Amino acid sequence: MAREQAEAAAAAQPAEPEEPGVIAWVSSWVDTLLGEGRCDEAIQAGWLGDADELALLNGTFPGATTHVVTISRAEGQEFGLYMMQDTGAPFVDEVVVGGAAHVAGGLQEWDCISAVEGRPVFTLQATVKALSAVAKKQPTIRLQARRLPAHGTLTLGAMQRGKGGGFKLAE
Repeated sequence: MAREQAEAAAAAQPAEPEEPGVIAWVSSWVDTLLGEGRCDEAIQAGWLGDADELALLNGTFPGATTHVVTISRAEGQEFGLYMMQDTGAPFVDEVVVGGAAHVAGGLQEWDCISAVEGRPVFTLQATVKALSAVAKKQPTIRLQARRLPAHGTLTLGAMQRGKGGGFKLAE
């Protein structure tokens, strides 16, 4: 799978300012709409997902399971998690062997990150922002993930397998 490693700090170094303009505003607005369950409006506002992805994020997708993974922070260790960039919801593309996410166990390809430190997230942008907000001194990061049933299928809104973003813990 092709992917691009976009380094996003998963620590509380001051978060880089969001891009000014429409992209940051739309991302924030989309997360607000999704948090209120307003899927159709979120799609009209530019979200790439669909009702199935929102159901997975909210824990109402039939047969999906929810699990929490606690990832330890080791100085300089990569987070080791590539995310799909061209989906509505924040889906895991790959868990890198040897990275902090791999060492913690519990995450796999196609898991959907639905919360960071208990804070719901609906998009990749919100996931990156939430990871960046975790205090650098905090020794662990908790991710809540939703997993599709082994025999289930999910229809993705505008799925294109493309380049995903990777995360690295700030040193």
